[in-house]
Amino acid sequence: MAALNQLDSQNISNWEDGWKEACEAVHPDDKQRILSLQAGPSACLDDVLNEARAKRDLAIMKRWKLTKSDGTTIILRDVFEKIMGWVSRYTQVADILANADPVHAGLPWGACRFLLQPEPFLDQVSLSDMQAFGSLSEGIELVASVACRYRILEKICASAIPASRGDAWLSLRDCIIKVHTAILHYLANAIKYWSHNTAARLARSIFKDMEAEQQTLRLAISKTDEEAFMTANIFQYQDLFQVSKETQKAMNEAVTQLQGPITRIAQDVSKIQDRLLANERTEVFRWLSSVPCESHHHESCKKILEGTGKWLLENPLFLDWQQSSASAIFWLNGIPGSGKSKLTSIVIQRLQKQSQIHTLGAPLAYFYCSQKGTDPRTANTGEILRAILRQLTGCDARLALRGTAGQEFQQRKEEAEYKGAQILPLDIEETVAHILAITEEDPVTIVLDALDEVDDSERAELFDALDQIVQESPNVVKIFLSSRRDGDIVERFEPCTQIGLDHDMTHYDIRRFVEHKITEATATKKLLRGKVSPSLRDDIVKTLCEGANGM
Repeated sequence: MAALNQLDSQNISNWEDGWKEACEAVHPDDKQRILSLQAGPSACLDDVLNEARAKRDLAIMKRWKLTKSDGTTIILRDVFEKIMGWVSRYTQVADILANADPVHAGLPWGACRFLLQPEPFLDQVSLSDMQAFGSLSEGIELVASVACRYRILEKICASAIPASRGDAWLSLRDCIIKVHTAILHYLANAIKYWSHNTAARLARSIFKDMEAEQQTLRLAISKTDEEAFMTANIFQYQDLFQVSKETQKAMNEAVTQLQGPITRIAQDVSKIQDRLLANERTEVFRWLSSVPCESHHHESCKKILEGTGKWLLENPLFLDWQQSSASAIFWLNGIPGSGKSKLTSIVIQRLQKQSQIHTLGAPLAYFYCSQKGTDPRTANTGEILRAILRQLTGCDARLALRGTAGQEFQQRKEEAEYKGAQILPLDIEETVAHILAITEEDPVTIVLDALDEVDDSERAELFDALDQIVQESPNVVKIFLSSRRDGDIVERFEPCTQIGLDHDMTHYDIRRFVEHKITEATATKKLLRGKVSPSLRDDIVKTLCEGANGM
């Protein structure tokens, strides 16, 4: 994003700052509330970052959770960490002191700083106020993410060639101002609500007020987002900029990056003191599980064509499951042969890539359940959970182990040596307890493929274990499952966020696979000795895709 900061400041000044115009569009009282909290934009950003970090630490210590009116439980530590992430991204997108009106560039951040500040109030807080503060924090995270994403749209708008500033340019400009105005309206109302004393806040049912205001803001953004980014793409594709190719490329990359989620952060294992040597940690790994999960994943990823499953990774249901600050289960289901395992592998690849963006990315564990092979462990609930624990505990014997499994192993090893017996493995209840011990410090993601392949007699125990992990974890836990729609699985996971695979969803992936295979067979002359006309090729593709019936 460095090239973005090199935009000519004259180009920026050709268009009035979006926040300035939005400020003029709000009610005079709202304008006064917002402007009264302003300081230098750089100082505001630093303060928001520091306040969010302080509230994150407090949320960890007090295990703050918010139960929303729809029953969803939000982990507030995750909300504050996302605020920190968006503020950091914002500072990377642009040097706001050089490229924007210094008075108005900090408008949203001054209000966010004020709303995050009242720490004395949090020590003597009512349940209603705590819920309202949690909802407000979610709103601030939304403001931070939108302000960040729309900052790059301002860059695009400001750097457009003057002669190209027709209807598309005006549309983009209006989208930016609409969203900025909605943000300022939300922040002004939040400031007004929190300016009342406790009795007045209780009388006004501030929690419901804050939820309603946040929903209004979300609706305003959703109505504008698609139009805004579609218009921005017009400028990108038509090359309507008066900046260098390098800067254009940087803007394109920034747009893509800003659409992605904030990477969840885990504790720095280099600062953990587990008092174990590398060979002792290897013993812990082997004791927990020797199921070759990595090999299974590598095998499943073979022959996946680039672009396959993109529709799933971009599906709003999947994105909401991944990005929300609530622990949740996502269930991918479908008939046999519909591509569930390949899609699960693609999800694992995506999660691995996102986790690796940050050196402290939260731990990820996965397991491919199966009754088809010769290894009975891949269908056993105890083995599945121990393999999950093994991955969450660590993946490198040179680094300290997360959680409490290392200490447990040492105790059992010592006891076994005294008795001349074997070291006992963890049972299901103990394994779940150790997984929850890891979530005391870190958010985690768990992926299980082919849940229907688990032994029928043991499924209920696995289901109970997954529910317990989600419900009792003090940090965000994301669980992705895939399976057929077996009766007991449907009964248990029907309420979860889910996608049922059908022909319309998988048609594109199937067609690309068929086209690839026909191209390959034609090139190697295995199909009609390579003599396949374009029309015949189209007929073959159509016939095979229709006959596949989603499989």
